[in-house]
Order: sequence, then structure tokens, then C-alpha cells
Amino acid sequence: HLHFVPIVDAGISLLESNVGENWYEIGKGMDVFIKSTKFPLEKDGNLIAIVWPGLTAFVDFFSDKAFDFWSQGLDALYELMPFDGLWLDMNEPSNFCVDSAEKSIGECYKLPPPKDSYDSVSSFARSAAVGDSPVQAGEFDNIPFVPGNGALYNKTLSMDAYFKDKDDNKTFVMYNIHNLYGTLETMMTHKYLTQSKFDNKRPLIISRDSFVGHGQYGSIWTGDNDATLEHLSLSMHQIMSFNMFGMPFVGGDI
Repeated sequence: HLHFVPIVDAGISLLESNVGENWYEIGKGMDVFIKSTKFPLEKDGNLIAIVWPGLTAFVDFFSDKAFDFWSQGLDALYELMPFDGLWLDMNEPSNFCVDSAEKSIGECYKLPPPKDSYDSVSSFARSAAVGDSPVQAGEFDNIPFVPGNGALYNKTLSMDAYFKDKDDNKTFVMYNIHNLYGTLETMMTHKYLTQSKFDNKRPLIISRDSFVGHGQYGSIWTGDNDATLEHLSLSMHQIMSFNMFGMPFVGGDI
């Protein structure tokens, strides 16, 4: 038997689709995207970044309407090509935004990347921010300690991006949620694939990102590698480490 498992990236493209619905417009109408603290006046307050399709938004999986949106999109994909599982990639979430000096920035709103440096963008944003964010723009950009001495938003989203929560006490921001994001997406996908229309089969979900407890909902793939002996060795260590963490279904590229 042949089984089809498509890769689904976390970013929702702003481009109009040649086939089917415009999912960014649908998600915007449902208000299901992560919000920007730095640029509340851009794109209805939705944080925009760049991944493979270009400008993208990202689903706020804490939103009450997130499952409806996610289900509609997966239903449309299933109608195009019935699938047997889903491979969730780029779900740290990844972001390719850079400034004119090729320095990574946590969000951007046009292609090519903005001409302003990140510092000037941040300064402007702080003076312009009038949104509903529970935190200040740039609040987590210069914390006392960061792993590897690099900005926490490097190749991912701004740490002051925020999620929906009825009783927000500054907890539901990317600074706190980042490590959970891929598992939140996996949990939502697991909920979708365990519906009765899939005959209650145990779902196959592969995710690049994970957090504690992820193994209850899906498996893990350790990401791209260069097919070298060094990376083969590293992937073996990764897989065995995940097994000790209580996540037995793990694999790496060969």
C-alpha cells in the first residue's frame, strides 16, 4: 500500500492561491493570527514574517477559533489530495526576515526586506505602538543572558509577539510560548486527525519542533542535515536523547 504524508509549514501565505481559498484572508477574518507588539498598525496587527512562500502570518493556537481555521485548511488539502498523515515543518516557528545588513529581525511587512536597521525599526515601533499587547515593544530584546550570545528572535519571531488569552498576565507572549509552538500545532493536528471521519485510526504526525509531552500527540524528525558522518553521529545522539525524554518515535534524515 502507498501512503501520502505531505509537508505542511506553519506559516500562512499572504499570497492569493491559484487553487482554492485565500487562507490569510480567511484567518484574518476569524482573527486567528499571532499579533505584533512592535507594529500594531500593520496588517490589522497581525505579525508578518517571511518563510518559503514569502510573507506569512502564523496561527495563534490559543485562539478559540484556531481549530476551526486549521480544520478548514486541512479539509481543503484533503479534498485536493487525500493524505494519511501530516509532516509539520518550519514550526519553531522559522522566519527569514533580515534587515539591509542581513541581520535577522523578528518580523517584516514587505518584500524585499526593509531598508531600516532593526534598531531604527524598533525605535519607531515603540513610539507608534498603540495595540492591545500585554507587554512593551522590545521588552525581551536585550535581556541579561541569551543562549549563544545571540538575539532570541534570530531566525524566528519577535519575542514580544502575543497570543490570545482572556486573562492575560503577560504569560501569553512569544518569549514564553516559543518552545511550545510546534507542540501546540501538533496537538491541534492530532485533534483533527482523530476525528471520526478518519475511522479513529492512530494518526501519523511528524514534527520538527517539540516540547515536553509532545510524544503523546506526534513523532519527531530531527530536521535537515548535510548527510555527513558528523551529522549522522549527531542525529543518533539526538534520537537516543529524545528516547530518554520519553519520546520514542523519533527519526533523522539519512
